[in-house]
Amino acid sequence: MVAIPDDSPDTAVLFILLRRLRQPLLLLVLILTIATFGMSQIDGVDFDGNPRRLTVFESFYFMTYTAATVGYTELFPYTSAQRMWVMGSIYAGVLGWAYALGTLFSIIGDKSFKDAVGLQRFRRAVNRMHQPFYIVAGFGNAGRLVSKGLNNLGHRFSVIDSSAERIDVLIADQLELDPPGWSGDLRTPSLLGWAGLGHKHCAGVIALTDDDEINTAILMTAHLLRPDLRVIARCGTQSAEEQMYTFGADSVINPYERFGGYLVLALQRPITYQLSSWLLAANGSEMPPRREGLADGLWVVAGVGEFAKEVTADLTRAGLEVLVVDPAEGLPDVSGAVGLVAGSASDTLNMSLASRAQLANPDLFVVVRQQTHTNAPLVEALDFDSVFSPTDLVAQEVLAQLSTPHLWRFMTHLTEQDDEWSSALLDRLEATCGSRSPRLRRVEVDALQAPAVVRWLESGRPFTVGEMVSGSSGPNTPTAAVTLMMARDGEDILTPPDDFPLKPGDVLLIAGRTVAFDDLDELLRQDSTVEFVATGEYPDATWLWKALRRWRDRRR
Repeated sequence: MVAIPDDSPDTAVLFILLRRLRQPLLLLVLILTIATFGMSQIDGVDFDGNPRRLTVFESFYFMTYTAATVGYTELFPYTSAQRMWVMGSIYAGVLGWAYALGTLFSIIGDKSFKDAVGLQRFRRAVNRMHQPFYIVAGFGNAGRLVSKGLNNLGHRFSVIDSSAERIDVLIADQLELDPPGWSGDLRTPSLLGWAGLGHKHCAGVIALTDDDEINTAILMTAHLLRPDLRVIARCGTQSAEEQMYTFGADSVINPYERFGGYLVLALQRPITYQLSSWLLAANGSEMPPRREGLADGLWVVAGVGEFAKEVTADLTRAGLEVLVVDPAEGLPDVSGAVGLVAGSASDTLNMSLASRAQLANPDLFVVVRQQTHTNAPLVEALDFDSVFSPTDLVAQEVLAQLSTPHLWRFMTHLTEQDDEWSSALLDRLEATCGSRSPRLRRVEVDALQAPAVVRWLESGRPFTVGEMVSGSSGPNTPTAAVTLMMARDGEDILTPPDDFPLKPGDVLLIAGRTVAFDDLDELLRQDSTVEFVATGEYPDATWLWKALRRWRDRRR
């Protein structure tokens, strides 16, 4: 295995100090040496007035506390010659200390020394991480959103970026977990090493810069030096995506391609799109509206560059009629169109085109590309049908994959289903959880998360998916939860039936209301609740009830 570059910055700090302070320290040593030996050679007297010279040690002792400005006292009554020598030594020492301190202050203010000290602190902060953490490479808009999301989820992480100003923004954000950050050339393997690539608790690398070449370099470094780590990378072109997968990326997010796929899903399978949007929305969100009939008519794409190219290709592959226009030439004729994609690189131009198009055709489905995250309030105020923000899309997918990977796998399966299947699940969720988006939870049937259920199964008695989500309500009782997916032995089973038997090691993705999860927590840990749900009879769980049962049996 190739060693991960991780040169210690402690050596660099010490080297800079010793190199720059070499002359001042030598001068101070020379002054002290001359003062010491000179003092020992001058005739003096003792307390009785007898001639006596100071020894070298006594002279060194006296010059030490004199040079340190302690000012203790004279060892003996000094003669005028000795006092003259001491005064000269003091003035020489003051000059030497002034030179040394001036040099030290210049070193402290030097950029190279500040960088060395900062890098030392960064490395020490990374080394102090004793929990699984991620390396976030790139602290632009997407990186900042992902960092805030990781902080809210309680996941540790370190941040590296090519810009020192962006690292200053990281410090100014004052995140609760206080993640360490450092700037440098992201193509350098050493930077990833300093960020914790070789750390035993490093869980993965997230490459989120706007440069495909840099993201590919980060991916290559992580894959070659730590092939066991999970790597998620962002890209902007189809060719870069293919190249990243060639180097072993676990997930590559091309926001332009992803949005085109979501747009086609909304046009061709509106119910499936509605369901996926509802499940990914914040807990308690109202169900988004459904628009049908958008796949029958002309779509106008007003844009240039990779975004317009990807969206046009996706719409064309879906069999839709597409007209591509240059947004700089003004608003095209949209009177006979069913949809418009305003996809230029300018938010102002996109909002202007979209607003004018809505006035010209009120029934038009309008999609707006939001390039700058600071313009989000303006875009939201105009209330367009769909808004594409690359940074939001990338951040949402990264956090979904890291926080709830089973949800992400379910969403991948969901986008492959037809509207009939999605409609049945949507109706079931609405009937069970209401019109607001449900909470989602991953439950693994193991001794840690579900000890009572595991003990019941290990005793040879059956327990089903439907009984699991019934909580403490009892057998065959309607509950406020639905099992969306079950993972067993590497296979995903969508919406398993209620009578499907469970096994230790199964992983369930459950959607439900808060009250359902309160009941579920009781079921997972209480043996009596498991028995009641499975059999319909509540056992005598305490010694008092057992004693009363025995007394009652004797009375019969």
